[in-house]
Order: sequence, then C-alpha cells, then structure tokens
Amino acid sequence: CISSTEVERVLALAGVSTPAATEAWFEGARRKAAASNRPLVLDAVAEEIAPPSSLPAIELRHLAFHELGHALAALEVGLSVEQVSIVQRGPFGGVTRTRGNASVLRLSDLEDRVVMMLAGRAADELLGAGADAGSMNDIEQSTEMLLTARVSYGLNDSLLFRAGPNGVREILALDPALRRDVEADLKRLMTRARGVVERHRDAIGRMADLLVERRVLSSDEFLSAVDRLGTTVEKMDRPTAAPGQVAAPLLGPAADRSGVTSFDMSDEHVEIRPAKATRQQLPD
Repeated sequence: CISSTEVERVLALAGVSTPAATEAWFEGARRKAAASNRPLVLDAVAEEIAPPSSLPAIELRHLAFHELGHALAALEVGLSVEQVSIVQRGPFGGVTRTRGNASVLRLSDLEDRVVMMLAGRAADELLGAGADAGSMNDIEQSTEMLLTARVSYGLNDSLLFRAGPNGVREILALDPALRRDVEADLKRLMTRARGVVERHRDAIGRMADLLVERRVLSSDEFLSAVDRLGTTVEKMDRPTAAPGQVAAPLLGPAADRSGVTSFDMSDEHVEIRPAKATRQQLPD
C-alpha cells in the first residue's frame, strides 16, 4: 500500500500542476510498467514528473546555491518559502516560490523583494562559478519593480505619475537620468544581497547537498534543514519609507500577462532560473 505521504512527496516534484498533467504522468508510468510487465511503482511516476537531470553534478550544485540564495534571503526579509526546486521544466532549471503577508507594498517591502531576487545572482558570484546569464529573469524583474516604484507608484523621489506598470520600459529607454537612478538602486540592493549570502555561506553550502539529493524541498523540509544546521535568520535592518511614500497596490493573478515583459507585483513570487542550455558565463 502506498501512503499518502509518499504520493505527496512524488507530486511535490511537479510544483504547481494541473489535474490533466498529473493524470498524464500517471498514465505514462502505467504504460511503461505494462510494456515491461512490471507493477506500477511511485519511482516510475517520479521519473515521468521529473526525468533525471542532464546537467553535470557541479552544475546542479551551482543551481542549488542559486536557489538557496533566494530562499535564505526570503527568510531574512520576512517572506515565507513555499518551495525550492532544481527540477528542470523545459528551458527553466530551478524555481523558488515565496509568499508574503502584505496587503500593499511599501518601498521598503518592494526593496526587500528585490534583495531576495538578487540573492541568487549573489550566490552565483560568491559560491558558484561566477555571474552568468541565468539571472536574467531576476534582473529583469528587479529592474521593473524599482522602475515602477519611481514611475508609477510615487514611492521614491517624485510623486509624478508617468506611466502604468506596463508602460515603464519605454520611459526607461528615453530617460538617461532615470536609468542612472534605477542602476544605483540595483547596485545598492545587490550589496545587501551579497551580505545575505555571505552571512549564510556555510548553510547554503551544506543545504545544497540535500537539495541536489531531493531536487525539491517543501516549506517544512526547507525550514527543518535551516533548524538542523542551527542557522539563525533574523530580519535584516533596512531604511523605512519616507513620509508620503507609503504603499503600492498588489496586483493579483488577474494582472496583465499578455507578454513576457508584463509585471505582476503580487505577494507571491516565483523565481525561475533558466537551465544550462540558455546560460552563458559572463566576463568578470
């Protein structure tokens, strides 16, 4: 008899999936079992959901560093970690799912999320093989969050509304001063992200072994690993928002997703790490 815990463990490899996808995985495993005259076992289902990675062991370890950088930073800024995964899905090699409790985002909350997103890149630099193109999604989202804070939500130096979240890129392209300001924000928050990774360097290195072995860590598994290692994660100090620069709305699941550049400032974050096929190491 297969326990519900075992089934949940296998389905966790899938992350967020549809009933149709789940049925297809089980059906694929049944067909292969029948063809080889073997009983259906959960390991066969697990292989349908998450085929063995084609990445070399060292690449998987570096990928684990990246995702755990996000996850430890999420804890430091007060977000909950829902899942950490290095299961490859199409062109994507890793995912970290986080969730916050805010009904609106203040500037300090928004910057905390940027720190969390940049912590993967910081882990690449400090623990992996150096900065590479796999952080493009993180940098893109970080840039758009900081840009939207300035252009749409009045959370920085100006209260002037210049464009909605889906129109900020055009303004950035035409405004050199704005580009300098956003770049300065990114560099300042990248320094904070490097600090997070440096504080948890040993824990990330040791937890990477567990993540490589299991490929997916649930929230409970991740927090248990943090506890076992005796890792102390405290809320980091950060500047508070200035008076009058109070809050930005959270856009829920109905936010515009018509293109890859659309921006969803929801209180749930999914960080996606491109797989090796789309990554190229960048010069120092």
